[in-house]
Amino acid sequence: MAAIAWLHLSDWHQKGADFDRKVVRDGLLKCIEGRADVDSALADLNFVVFSGDVAFQGRTEEYLTAKREFFEPLLSTLKLDPKFLFVIPGNHDLDRQIVSDMLPLVCRRRPKIRTKSTNGSPMKSVARALWSLLKPSANLFEILRVRKTQPMPRSVISMSMGSR
Repeated sequence: MAAIAWLHLSDWHQKGADFDRKVVRDGLLKCIEGRADVDSALADLNFVVFSGDVAFQGRTEEYLTAKREFFEPLLSTLKLDPKFLFVIPGNHDLDRQIVSDMLPLVCRRRPKIRTKSTNGSPMKSVARALWSLLKPSANLFEILRVRKTQPMPRSVISMSMGSR
């Protein structure tokens, strides 16, 4: 059985286009280029997992900049097709203003989320609000989509069409 090797990255926290991360990026890419010197098994990577916080505030401009200034050079250095990049959104990948607007008023006013609704049943409205927190990540999935024919993850499609 052949070995599988991957690169795990996270927490890039890209701000807008005027937020220059080239020094950090170039240092990271230099380390990645020398990975085979650490262990020859790392010479050929099969995929990259980026586990959260591509953006700083979940704004479209931040994702476009991260794609151009980070992901494209990274994939070029690794000689990997974009379909081998797996991105999982983190808390900074959510546009917090959109999230705030989606929360029930009770959650906007109070720092604590109650465990029971006012009528004593489980907090369905809070559960719906928490589920909808991923909706602002739809921009991330759309921008990082490899090609028009690649399907978007079903959960993102469901969220963009409303809960089912």
